[in-house]
Amino acid sequence: MKILFFVFLSVNISLSVWAGAKPACAVFQQTLNTQWQELTDSYKKVDSRFKKLESGNSPFMISNSSTDLVILLHGYLGSPFEMNRIAAGLKTKGYSVLNDLIPGYGFSARVANQYTEDYWDRYFDTRYKAAFQCYKRVHMIGFSTGGLIIHKFLKLNPRLKAASVHLISPFFAPTLKFVSMLTEWFSLIKTEVSLNLLYYTTFGAKELKIMLMYPNYYLQDAPYLNMNEIVKSGKEVVEMKSLEKNSSPVVLYATKKDLVMDFDVTTKVVARDFINPRLVDYSETQAPHHLFRHEVSEVALKFEKTLLSTF
Repeated sequence: MKILFFVFLSVNISLSVWAGAKPACAVFQQTLNTQWQELTDSYKKVDSRFKKLESGNSPFMISNSSTDLVILLHGYLGSPFEMNRIAAGLKTKGYSVLNDLIPGYGFSARVANQYTEDYWDRYFDTRYKAAFQCYKRVHMIGFSTGGLIIHKFLKLNPRLKAASVHLISPFFAPTLKFVSMLTEWFSLIKTEVSLNLLYYTTFGAKELKIMLMYPNYYLQDAPYLNMNEIVKSGKEVVEMKSLEKNSSPVVLYATKKDLVMDFDVTTKVVARDFINPRLVDYSETQAPHHLFRHEVSEVALKFEKTLLSTF
């Protein structure tokens, strides 16, 4: 087994494929290479300080002989680092894993503010369709914004059936408290606001604490324009007409005590778009939005055990 890091512009991503693999795997490899080149070129144009994405902020592939691929996608302000513990657990079980990066993240708020929901829709539609062509079974795990992106992709492609889908605190609509907090600050600061400032004005919200603990792997300024794109994308999904339901088996992990995402909206949207989704409800605990991060969540280890037991 080898870990392939997408770090340098000149990197040549080579996926280890199984015996008798379909030629479509070349499509997936080419998609990763092309998108990585476009992404890093774009980062350079937007922010002259950019040289490369450091390890932890770069998407990476754990590739082996498995015909199953697990896609991981992080949340707002995060990076693949956020999903590393899950990736490590899946590695021990012998899965190929793509620990992915949402375009715009991993470097600066200035870069993040340049990316729109339309760009994300096109980017991930191309990327994930190539993955479905290449691998016999594709599993998808998304947290917060990553959960929104994965949900939206499967909503718009109801005939694509993932082997399993795990949505961790997926963001479709914000809580009133979250909206009030950000509206107040962004009315004064139009493009970005310091996480430190937000943290102290929210009296140490766990949702922000985890980000401040790892300044190298989370953007330390919240990009306003980018946040608007996420809210717009979530609203679009919420308001979508009930199309054909996707038959992918879905597990939703959430809590009513989440300060970021609206629990009721989330459960309704997931139930509308998938056949018989299963809810793992942590509302009786003090688990925050980042319910899978052991640094801030009392249920993190229990969550990991529950998630990995399904693989």
